[in-house]
Amino acid sequence: MTKHLRWIWRAPWTAALVGITFVAVLAVVADIVVDFAVYQADEHVEDWTPRGELAGDEALLDRAEQVWRDTGVPVGDVEPVYAGRSSSLPVNVLLVALAGQTADDRPVVAFVTSAATAGDPSSDQLFVRALSFPEPYAMAVGFVAARQEPSDSPIPNEGSLAFALSAPGVPTMMLGSDVGGEGLPGEIIWRILPRGAGAWNSGVNTYTDEDSDGRLTRLGAGVRDHAVTAATVSSVGDTITARYDKPAAGDLIVNSSVLVGVVTDASGRVDIAPITQAGQGKVRIRSADVPGVLKAGPSGTLTFTPTAPSELKESDQVLFTTTSGIVVRLGWLSKNFNGEWDVGRGVFLPLSNRPSLAVTP
Repeated sequence: MTKHLRWIWRAPWTAALVGITFVAVLAVVADIVVDFAVYQADEHVEDWTPRGELAGDEALLDRAEQVWRDTGVPVGDVEPVYAGRSSSLPVNVLLVALAGQTADDRPVVAFVTSAATAGDPSSDQLFVRALSFPEPYAMAVGFVAARQEPSDSPIPNEGSLAFALSAPGVPTMMLGSDVGGEGLPGEIIWRILPRGAGAWNSGVNTYTDEDSDGRLTRLGAGVRDHAVTAATVSSVGDTITARYDKPAAGDLIVNSSVLVGVVTDASGRVDIAPITQAGQGKVRIRSADVPGVLKAGPSGTLTFTPTAPSELKESDQVLFTTTSGIVVRLGWLSKNFNGEWDVGRGVFLPLSNRPSLAVTP
């Protein structure tokens, strides 16, 4: 394991400086030291004033609340924070966002929606599409649902439905994903993200007058998506361990920039080596969709070799897709002295309780 965990920061900062999409912004924010006195929102999510053109429809809000309560998740009071319809998407939904608490006093937001349709969405059938577990003073809430509901009309190219709502008083935010597509700004954002986008590779950056650099907020996962669990990652020497509820071999550990590695056993031990083994998934360059293979480099780096004609460039992003369809970013290309393409990881050791996500294939 020691060989595979001395990763090198090579290209992320270059990509962040020249990139025009949200994913570049995401990479920069990942290692900014956040001043919470500056970033902190004024209210808890359950205290936000309800927004949306349907926020005054009490009958709709009551029905949406009952749909959520029927799942057994919320305990105590439930407060609406948004009710409205999407528009100008290939398929559209009606949505009610509700804030509450779980039985263990954890803040939770439910996104209750209608079926997605190419016509006008109807409130006849409502269901919980996604859940999010925000910070107490969240700057934004939202979700990315990678898998559709059976009652949905097909989303073109099997894209992912995404929604984000900024905290009151936050002038703008930008939503984007590692898998592609330009970041989209706004206070309320509806979007169809490319296939493969999910809570594990997407997020929003919120911006205020005091904070032009922005703050990253992860989005909730669709209830039909791969399980996403908050985790912390630490290292002792070259051994990395992820701590979260019920670690299992094959789980992916991602931070706000890249795949940290793959869990190898129930102790939460993390290694990058499994993705270089045959049958684990496919690797490609995002910008040109060039396939390739990975191997472990001499200093524990990953090396990418294209398997199709290509013109690769420094700082091209490298994506890995598991056999179960989870797409994660590995890093950025950087040519080494031998003329090979290293994958710059941007993961520094030692790590101490670094916030991350565990994604279960």
